[in-house]
Amino acid sequence: MLNLNGIDTSFLQLFQVSSPNLENLSIIAAKNITDLCSHQLPTAYFRKLRSLKVWNCGKLRNLMSPSVAKGLLNLRMLYIYCCQLMEEVITEEEQQGEEIMTNEPLFPQLDELILSKLPKLGHFFLTKHALEFPFLKLEKIRDCPKMKTFVQQRSVSTSSLKSVNNDDEVKVDFNSKVSCPNLKELELDGANCITALCFHQLSMGYFSKLEKLEVRRCRELRNLMSPSVARGLLNLRKLWIKSCQSMEEVITEEEQEGDEIMWNEPLFPRLEDLYLNDLPKLGHFILTKQALEFPFLKEVDINECPKLKTFIQQETVSTLNLESVKNDDELKVVDLNKAMFNSKVTCPNLKYLVLYEANSITALCSHQLPTAYFSKLERLEVRDCGKLRNLMSPSVARGLLNL
Repeated sequence: MLNLNGIDTSFLQLFQVSSPNLENLSIIAAKNITDLCSHQLPTAYFRKLRSLKVWNCGKLRNLMSPSVAKGLLNLRMLYIYCCQLMEEVITEEEQQGEEIMTNEPLFPQLDELILSKLPKLGHFFLTKHALEFPFLKLEKIRDCPKMKTFVQQRSVSTSSLKSVNNDDEVKVDFNSKVSCPNLKELELDGANCITALCFHQLSMGYFSKLEKLEVRRCRELRNLMSPSVARGLLNLRKLWIKSCQSMEEVITEEEQEGDEIMWNEPLFPRLEDLYLNDLPKLGHFILTKQALEFPFLKEVDINECPKLKTFIQQETVSTLNLESVKNDDELKVVDLNKAMFNSKVTCPNLKYLVLYEANSITALCSHQLPTAYFSKLERLEVRDCGKLRNLMSPSVARGLLNL
């Protein structure tokens, strides 16, 4: 283990010989280094390294070249914290980038990745190639306000990021060029440039192992994902979204395949904990024509969502303007959308429900709900809901046997 605290010289000036068995490396407050290592180091230089932690290195622009990174076959933990000038983690090879970065995994044993307080970080790596992190289970990105995407795809004709025209490639954190098949925990906090968590055309199984997703203070984030991607989150247990000022919906509409994708299978079938807080533009969780069930959902906490009218927004067939609908069946849809919970969404195991400053709802639930709709509910808190006229009908109230 090697711990360097407060060194005032370049990293390689300290070591004129190799350290072939180095397993743990921490660099703290090395404020004058601009690079962790020379880009001309042999690929196997850090072959035994298992843990790399870099904190408070004010002039560090990047960690290493792709050729050196490719040799970190045993790296399991990578933490980078409070490096004010870091623009990318892995830098471009000037001459051999295409040859070096083949389809082999980058950091094939990486298990945990934390990037925090990196105000100039635009991406993790700029490359033309698709990358896979096969064993990555935990990823946390905090206070990286300029980060537009995790793996930036370099265009063929130019290396300037400003020339990239594909909005989905630039503004989503995950796209089709990077895969993390075993990712279990993902946290995004202060990623102010992304408009969606992931590309809407990702495969359904992209996040199949994900269990915990927390998104906070992502100012431009309008939604998380498409229904097709959401339906693949078979193991998601915790979903927290807080202080995303532009978010209008959590799950967005499919433009072409919505009817085919959102069938009667449960959405987030293992979800237990849902927390929506300080989302001033959120109108609904999802817009759909289908009935949805959250079979294991136990806790729902909705705070400071002043435009939220209903949890599941029922889409009309003939028009998007719900107020102008004249057909009797579609008028029923309008009525459903006036209550937070209606017959189109079921949470049979819900135990804890909090509504705070949901100023657009007029009723907690539709009066036509079955008696047993909230049969497992143990705790109900409703505060500062300015338009709420009542909670529920007597028939629904009679079913709250555990409240």
